[in-house]
Amino acid sequence: MRKDTYIYSSSAAEELRLGILNEVYNPAAKATLLDLNIKEKKSILEVACGQGELACWIAEITPAAEVVGIDISDEQLDFARRKARERGLTNLKFIKLSALDIEQLPAILGHEFRPELIYCRWLLCHLTISFREQVMVKLYEILGSGGVMIHEELSLRESLTSESTASYKHWVELFERLAAILEIDFDIGAKLFQQMIKICYQKVSEKRIAPLFSANQYNFFNLDLSCSAGVLQDLNVINSAELISLQHRLDSEINDQTYMVNYQVWGFK
Repeated sequence: MRKDTYIYSSSAAEELRLGILNEVYNPAAKATLLDLNIKEKKSILEVACGQGELACWIAEITPAAEVVGIDISDEQLDFARRKARERGLTNLKFIKLSALDIEQLPAILGHEFRPELIYCRWLLCHLTISFREQVMVKLYEILGSGGVMIHEELSLRESLTSESTASYKHWVELFERLAAILEIDFDIGAKLFQQMIKICYQKVSEKRIAPLFSANQYNFFNLDLSCSAGVLQDLNVINSAELISLQHRLDSEINDQTYMVNYQVWGFK
């Protein structure tokens, strides 16, 4: 069984797709991190850091902290490291490491590392249930005593409303079908609260966020299809002609009422 089922190809389109996600969701992430007193933390870990945009911001506002971002994508880590160099961030390290191997991080860093805050976004939705549970437990174990763990994940089904366009509904349904085939969960966000209580986090809280996509971000949905087209077609979720048709319809139907629901859930050790 694969440890992860990441469905997106590495490409220029994937960089654009992730860039739009950062634009849409980082403001809410930053607000929550500030509310949780991130500026007072001395050791901070971002898991599945991707392009490193959020990790760079964290390093900028916590210059006395040790900030570490981990990911398994060489392409994304190269992008993140360039960004950190451009900003002159000397308190930030990007490391290639799977969350399933997080216990190796202190040895890689060369010193004890018990982060006071861990932030993890859009990782659990790409893991099958057994690996998802392992990751959540391992993150709890490495978190410092009294530290805060923040997970942020999709709840794709909640993104459908009575005002949703036919093409957007079709887009959501495609990814729900794909998740069922791969045995992953694009609706994990709404289930995180109970899972974090089960792991023994204290003072668990959640926030439902649903930012609207603006006109210059509408192409996210076509980029999402383009970057996952290989997996969608290999698993017979959609054929080439249907994919092209859906992309054309998305171009004309996506509007300023389009959103995807995320849940931010956090708890203390």
